Amino acid sequence: MQPCHTHTVASYYNRGESVVEMLDAFPTLVEAELHAAIAAYLANKEELDAYLAQREMEAEAMRLAHADETESWQKTIERAKQIDSGDCFPYRRRLRSQDCQRG
Repeated sequence: MQPCHTHTVASYYNRGESVVEMLDAFPTLVEAELHAAIAAYLANKEELDAYLAQREMEAEAMRLAHADETESWQKTIERAKQIDSGDCFPYRRRLRSQDCQRG
């Protein structure tokens, strides 16, 4: 069993996933390894729960830190879709001027 599986299995376990669902999610694990990961989690529950909570806080901080950047990219993509549906990008004209010229 790979060491990283215990905390990942713990996340599934805490969500109430069944053994069958977890085996589907981790096709590289056999059932005995899955039960070993669950046992390791339960034996170190306090420490692993703190670790999982810290990871979740770090992930949320990253999401918030990049929210403006993500929103900016989403706006750029939407503008590109609108422009691409009718108008041509200036750089596209340079690349494919025959496709973008309008009469």
